[in-house]
Amino acid sequence: MKVIFSKFHKMSKKKKLFFIVVLLSFIGSIVFVHNNYSFYEKPIAEVVKTELIDKTEVKDQFDNKDYIFIQQIIGVVKNGKEKGKQIYLMNEYSSSKANNDEFYVGNELFVHIDSKLGENGYLKGSVQDVKRDTYLLMIGWVFIFALLFVGKKQGLYSLISLIINAVILSVALDVY
Repeated sequence: MKVIFSKFHKMSKKKKLFFIVVLLSFIGSIVFVHNNYSFYEKPIAEVVKTELIDKTEVKDQFDNKDYIFIQQIIGVVKNGKEKGKQIYLMNEYSSSKANNDEFYVGNELFVHIDSKLGENGYLKGSVQDVKRDTYLLMIGWVFIFALLFVGKKQGLYSLISLIINAVILSVALDVY
């Protein structure tokens, strides 16, 4: 840690400013992604409790064994008119996880909310997809840090060029 601070003090003011801007952008983007529920039209629920209800062994035509699990999920809706309410979800997944996922406490899911209330006063619904923007952001930041670390000044120019090209493409597709 002492080495990092000594290198930071030896940097020029431009490099210090650049380092601070990148660090603040990184922290700001993480805070934003963890609180951006209102920007989504689809309801998002955060899993607060999971319980395994059933486990069934199945075999296919080639005599391969697999297990099918039924998972009961209780989540809290994070956006929309049902914000703050609990939702009751069912999830079916296999031990091979070939076509479906097991969900854990803390996962954020896109859900479909049914109009009627279920037992215990909870909303009933179904899982449509997983909210993956946090993972996408982390991969993007790893790419940016690698580009800046390896490419230094040329990496920065490449990053600026990539951003400009993405903006031009986006505008061109919107106009078209």
